[in-house]
Amino acid sequence: MTSDSAFRTFAFCLLPFAFDPPSSHQAVTWDQCLAQPAAWYGGAQAERIADNVLLYQRDAGGWPKDVDMARALGAADRRPIAQAKARADATIDNGATVSQLRYLARVYAAARAERFRAAFLAGLEYVF
Repeated sequence: MTSDSAFRTFAFCLLPFAFDPPSSHQAVTWDQCLAQPAAWYGGAQAERIADNVLLYQRDAGGWPKDVDMARALGAADRRPIAQAKARADATIDNGATVSQLRYLARVYAAARAERFRAAFLAGLEYVF
């Protein structure tokens, strides 16, 4: 490979980054959800994750621990999660429920979607 073709290959690989900042489309993990800039919570990715948080919320109002709620979910993933709503595994251990409440509060403050407020209030009731 000549230095010219190596440079072209290198430049081609960097091309996507020249037009779009990496942070705008990078997937955010659940561990990173509470460390985003305020404007991020009003965006599509934040809302998608908040909808996941609602899906994982148990009927008791709280959430189970050790779940990556930021993971993209397909229809096949959603069915068993929805069927688990009656489980009695909601907890405040390891930051569960408290992290979800903090996240929903930020998304609600940015988006003002009533479903996030209602889920927050149910979670708060669980804590009390």
